[in-house]
Amino acid sequence: MPSMEHDLGRGSEALGIGLVGVGWIARLAHLPAYRKAGFRVVAAADPAPEARRAAAEEWGVAHVYADYEEMMAHPGVAVVDVATPADTHPAVVAAAVAAGKHLLLQKPFARSYAEALSMVRSAEAGGVRLAVNQNARWAPAYQVAQRLVAHGALGEAFLFEHAFRGGGWGMPGIPPQAGWYRGVRHGLLYESAIHYLDAAWWIMGSAPVRAACVWGQVPLQGTTREAYALITVQLADGAYATVSFYPPHRGDDPTCSFRVHAQRGNLVGDVGWVHWWNSQRDRGDWLEIQVDEPHPARHRRSWRTCWFPDAFRGAMADLMDAVQAGREPLCSGADNLRTMLLLEACVLSADERQGGFVDLDEARQRASGGT
Repeated sequence: MPSMEHDLGRGSEALGIGLVGVGWIARLAHLPAYRKAGFRVVAAADPAPEARRAAAEEWGVAHVYADYEEMMAHPGVAVVDVATPADTHPAVVAAAVAAGKHLLLQKPFARSYAEALSMVRSAEAGGVRLAVNQNARWAPAYQVAQRLVAHGALGEAFLFEHAFRGGGWGMPGIPPQAGWYRGVRHGLLYESAIHYLDAAWWIMGSAPVRAACVWGQVPLQGTTREAYALITVQLADGAYATVSFYPPHRGDDPTCSFRVHAQRGNLVGDVGWVHWWNSQRDRGDWLEIQVDEPHPARHRRSWRTCWFPDAFRGAMADLMDAVQAGREPLCSGADNLRTMLLLEACVLSADERQGGFVDLDEARQRASGGT
């Protein structure tokens, strides 16, 4: 049986971090995770004076800038951590590539597959490593589930199910700190459900090839954006994944739970961040192995570490380790193109096919200017 230890990587104090954007997600997760890991945030850039003061006074960042290009000229910055919305990413990537800095970009990578592909090509041409901060891959339950599936611990996996019910966000399921989120095209998918779509195909170890998506609103919602989504994904090996996603759930039973159905049993897990978000800070992740053959057995493992903020350390550490080892990051920009294309297929399904399946090849052709 593979290890069930949570691995957040090593990282390096030798590689200084320059943070672009000192907003709520940087202060909630990036900076606490890096402080706990002992990573050096040597500089930060944000146009807002209050954000720069917070970086310096609360987080001890020695060099703060209003302009990120000035920050990138700092000789101590080796890795640029981009914690700003997707519409800012192309310009930040261009500046970092020109300065020869490696990049970790908050998800979503881009506003479209075509935009993401352009940034991948730019980073490759410039010889810098580019990673996407799909930090859920370092949440304990997801990470160990992926490891168990990859090692065939329960035989062939054929179905992944994920259910997300949020709590405390109100309508239309937007974190109160992220007002900018309201203007994001299909933000329900691109800003939130993207975590679980990426986790689905990554845990199952097979690339997505088709997707079907429906979304909708709830009565008296008061906004025009989507409030929930139901998504089915077919994978290259014939397996399927389903994701149900409803952030503005109003009950007292929020969940971020999943199940992997396999040949000899199941993996059942819960990612504790939704409880952490609702101030239940003592509830971390757990994962149960349910073996049916040859003899029924149950083995449950829980962790005190959690997605927020711990997994943010893992994403940065992996990029640092990749830079030092001369390898691609686990969630490189090229790897994340699959997730970006999956989002495009979901949008086509919901907007044009009444929830019918859309091949990712078709989505790629459409994104490239085909009809």
